[in-house]
Amino acid sequence: MESLNPLISIIVPIYNAEPYLPECIESICKQTYQKLEIILVDDGSTDRSFEICSRYKEQDSRIKLLHQDNGGHTSARKAGLRMASGEYVGFIDADDWIDADYYEKFAEAVTDESIDMVCVQSTFLEHLEITRQMKYGCPVGVYTGKALLRCVAKERLFAPKELSRSLWSKLFKKELLAEIMPLVDDRILVSEDSVAVFGAVSRADKVVLLERGGYHYRQWDASVTHRKREILEKLLDIRLRMESCQRIMDTESWDVYETLFWLDVKRYYWNKDMTFFDDIFTNGGVLAPFSGGAKRSDRIVLYGAGDCGKKLREYLEQQQVEIVAWVDADWQNRRAQGVLVDAIDSFLTKEFDKVVVAVLDERVSKQIASWIKEQGIPDDKILRLSDGFPDDVESIKNACIKAWER
Repeated sequence: MESLNPLISIIVPIYNAEPYLPECIESICKQTYQKLEIILVDDGSTDRSFEICSRYKEQDSRIKLLHQDNGGHTSARKAGLRMASGEYVGFIDADDWIDADYYEKFAEAVTDESIDMVCVQSTFLEHLEITRQMKYGCPVGVYTGKALLRCVAKERLFAPKELSRSLWSKLFKKELLAEIMPLVDDRILVSEDSVAVFGAVSRADKVVLLERGGYHYRQWDASVTHRKREILEKLLDIRLRMESCQRIMDTESWDVYETLFWLDVKRYYWNKDMTFFDDIFTNGGVLAPFSGGAKRSDRIVLYGAGDCGKKLREYLEQQQVEIVAWVDADWQNRRAQGVLVDAIDSFLTKEFDKVVVAVLDERVSKQIASWIKEQGIPDDKILRLSDGFPDDVESIKNACIKAWER
């Protein structure tokens, strides 16, 4: 089927992006798909961002430029959406860039008017001159929105995501997004994209998933998502996200999505700032997901060097917890891959307080714990992932609710 060749409005929210903005705008202007409207929203920048935008506006008649007082990413996106005249809308962050055929792929996928969204299932992460491709798990194809929501809802904490949460990896029918965006709270600082994305998915009649995109997401330490924030502010942020989702979704969709929502809360703070769990859920301890828990002063043996073990090691190092040994049954192959682990019995001669079994498979985890006990290690020194983890998110939900009630 042939593409409808829709007019696509690309919205770029901009705040103090001077070092990266030219590369971003030029990558949009050089798209092989020319039927574009480019909307630059300067969200109260204090650097030369507005001047740079003005210069490009003079060079390309497709560019519209708006300056507003600083209101945040969501506010800027809403302002751009109000200006948009395209049948479809896409977003780009001002410090990122796209391949020349990025929007051509999107446009080719819009073959009939019933298509509400197009999503790409891979993107490029750019950090310190290193490019890493991120791929997402839901198979390419055509879905109803609710079917896609069910596909994504099967995610687990340490497994790859099924669908990107970002707005910039999507193309939206404007009329669908115009229903969603006013219901997203402007005050959300973290994961505001996911509210709009899953809100749109829940209401979409038809969603197309494509295999390859060409978006280059620049990761840098000063980004909004890396800011440290106070506990009360984080709790408010979670509540604003939840309330926004509940406004957007019908009961059926929220019932499917709610567990995924709390899993995303757990995932975000596991990856970005586990001190949130320490302060809210463990009363100053560490290793909240593990039976029994541990103190920061404990000397830890970490058993397992898979995805769970690697992530847990990063967290323990961040928390300055002493790791006296890191072991794995497949230690020789792990070492060949550059992971510096030792044989499983090497820790038995060391002084330690806890052995943490960082293995997701419950059956294997129990076998490992049984072997450790056979070596003479008492039960109270062996920590396994709590039964049902990581799919059981009730503890986080309940802890947040109790904290909101205080």
